Amino acid sequence: MHFKDIFNAVCSHNLYEYFIINRDFKVTAYSVDAFNYCKSDKSENDIFTLIPELVGMESELQELFLLDKCKPIKIPHIFKEPNCYVNIIIKSVEKDKCHNEEVNSLIVLVENTTEAILAQQKLMQSANENSLLLKELSDKNEQLSKLNEKLEKLLNNNDNT
Repeated sequence: MHFKDIFNAVCSHNLYEYFIINRDFKVTAYSVDAFNYCKSDKSENDIFTLIPELVGMESELQELFLLDKCKPIKIPHIFKEPNCYVNIIIKSVEKDKCHNEEVNSLIVLVENTTEAILAQQKLMQSANENSLLLKELSDKNEQLSKLNEKLEKLLNNNDNT
């Protein structure tokens, strides 16, 4: 089985899509639904047009072509229209580790994290609402304590007279 077939099988659950780019930052291969995360169509092959979040990162991407710079770049929690969140991970595709050649391609993985981000936002919203409710409850308890003190003073004054 070919690498691309294996990778497409792994990515087929709609969590990952990918672009393979060359040293000129042109797309040389991509997964079936990769363009779902781009505003451009399949005729476009410039990665910076397809994924504008990479603009300004040219030097960091160039470094990934060096074999000793193998640590991937990750850009987390990117909002994409209409209601999608993705992580972008860029990693070198090593041509041949046995030779001291430089890498000729990078893989740009687009990981769909929408469900996780929306769940995280929902949890954060619940936590914030609970915090506000606790604050309101604390304020009301403080008001009740002050009213009880006033009521006790009034009762004590009435008992003394």
